[in-house]
Amino acid sequence: VFVVNPKGDIQVHQNKSLLGKSLESDKNIHAELVADLLKSKDTTIRNKSGFYVAAVPLVSSDWRVIAIQPEDELFRGIVKTTWLTIVIAAAIAVFSLFITVSILRRLIQPIIDAASALQEIGRGEGDLRQRLPDSAVQETNTLAEGFNHFAQTLQTTIKQVGQHAHEVDQVVHKLLNESSTTLNDANDQQQKTELVATAVNQMGATVNDIARSAAEAAQAAKHAADEANAGKKIVVD
Repeated sequence: VFVVNPKGDIQVHQNKSLLGKSLESDKNIHAELVADLLKSKDTTIRNKSGFYVAAVPLVSSDWRVIAIQPEDELFRGIVKTTWLTIVIAAAIAVFSLFITVSILRRLIQPIIDAASALQEIGRGEGDLRQRLPDSAVQETNTLAEGFNHFAQTLQTTIKQVGQHAHEVDQVVHKLLNESSTTLNDANDQQQKTELVATAVNQMGATVNDIARSAAEAAQAAKHAADEANAGKKIVVD
């Protein structure tokens, strides 16, 4: 940075050997830029051969402040800031992704647990004692409560069905035992009935024999009476 008068002579410079010399003596400023820097009444910025040159007029004076800055040094801070911004943005993106994944996991995990538990129950030998843990998220906590209530109700219902089935099984066994006893009693009664029928048949046959014998006896008695009457008549005659 240095100061020049309207003619372009250097009035202030860190290199004292350039004092009083023309602006063109600075190798970083090309001759074609000198005219523009001197005639412009406003701040002027030019870029040439990797350098930025700015001329700022001093207030109430024709002198100008000239600033020369290499392009790489000028943008070094900008590039550094840009990379720092990129790194920070990447870190924020990674952190945001981590938070998002964590939140999604907290939201989705109860659903996955519920699906797994339902699959276990649906296999036929699932453990109905399975319960989902409470969740800090209201929606998933409502899902867990609903599933736990469903599992509890299903477990109670199946337990009651099992108890009723056991009671029915006991009643069936009792009926089978009573039916077996009734069948045995019927068989005994049938045997007794057959014995009575046989005895009645035999008694009937005996009565028939007695009746036949009585008839024969009556006939014999009649025949004897007839012969007696016949003999009596002969005696009388």
